[in-house]
Amino acid sequence: MSAKTTLCAALTHEIEALHTFFEGWFNGTLSKNTFDSAFLPRLALEFTMIPPSGTIASLPDLTGNLRNAHNTSPSLEIAIQNVVIRQTFPGHALVTYEEWQRTKKDQGPEITARVSTALVATGDTPVWLHLHETWMKPESPPSRFLDS
Repeated sequence: MSAKTTLCAALTHEIEALHTFFEGWFNGTLSKNTFDSAFLPRLALEFTMIPPSGTIASLPDLTGNLRNAHNTSPSLEIAIQNVVIRQTFPGHALVTYEEWQRTKKDQGPEITARVSTALVATGDTPVWLHLHETWMKPESPPSRFLDS
């Protein structure tokens, strides 16, 4: 297995693990006391995020909003697809992936999608440095989103 393949597998695991946390946080299946141990260590203190709205959020901005969002979307499901390492340089990787979300509404499921670009420090434990998300058309959702 090549070093790039090994790195891609590790980053895919990290991306999926972080989004499993988000899913559990938003749908309330995770306890509130997991926030500091399961979420915060994954992000650098200087972490920044640009969500699809285009605003720039610092780690304190993000954590404040997330703490208040516990159990606010009980039907949320998240799937990650198409993880690709775009660039590597010593100790870092630039990676893109698709994030798909499904929530159940009275009129049926709502599916949204975004493409994300993340800059990650690639030491023994990956650490997120920056994330930029852009809306995309939800034209090819994960097959598990089509089952129900």
